[in-house]
Amino acid sequence: MIFEILVLGSGDACSFGGKNQTSFFIKTDKKTFLLDCGPSTLSELRRRNINTDKIDFILNTHMHGDHYGGIPYLLLDLNINYKIESFLVIGAEGIAERLNILQDLLYPGYGFEKFKFKMIFEELKPYQEINVDDIKIKSYPMLHSAYSYCFGYKIEYKNKSFAYTGDTGWTNEIINLSNNTDLFIIECSYYNKDIRNSHVSYKELLENINKINTKNILLTHLSKDAYDNIDKISHAIAYDGMKIFI
Repeated sequence: MIFEILVLGSGDACSFGGKNQTSFFIKTDKKTFLLDCGPSTLSELRRRNINTDKIDFILNTHMHGDHYGGIPYLLLDLNINYKIESFLVIGAEGIAERLNILQDLLYPGYGFEKFKFKMIFEELKPYQEINVDDIKIKSYPMLHSAYSYCFGYKIEYKNKSFAYTGDTGWTNEIINLSNNTDLFIIECSYYNKDIRNSHVSYKELLENINKINTKNILLTHLSKDAYDNIDKISHAIAYDGMKIFI
């Protein structure tokens, strides 16, 4: 086992079906990190007896509330309850500024400069590769928001890899992102609804399924429209508490 993935949140922005908002807890033999951190993330970590000081960094796909709105609460917990020297957040250009603004809005006068630990940001450009203790992360531009970069990520370690789209409308970058992965986690907000440049539908996925080069597909971020047609969906669907081993 190279990657252990725990689904902390598999829901959409509206938490349809009572699902938590997006977050994945990723564990390797070297590092532990979160892939996105929606507002429900800290409470789910508490329920699963996972202390936030065991998390080495957060990898954020894009700056929408259901994907990064939980970061200030996690940082608050780290600052109050634990002793750490620094904390790393990786995301698109602008993540440091946006998070600082969000922190100040939620807790005025309690910004990063008041923390007992140092905040470190790694701001990525499209197609940029970085290594975090031998874990290779590459960003792929997705098609979701005109207001900031939205990234999918391919994550490789040792001889295994997985990828996650974040939120996106259909784009050929999805095909590139999936290439030669052991697991491909793809958002599938709708079943047959045409929300181009915003979210993927299951119909679009099926139309392009032969172009996806991965061993396993896992759907996430389903909305009411997708759940209303769940009996027509044949691929695996993520659920809160699901564990995947690669």
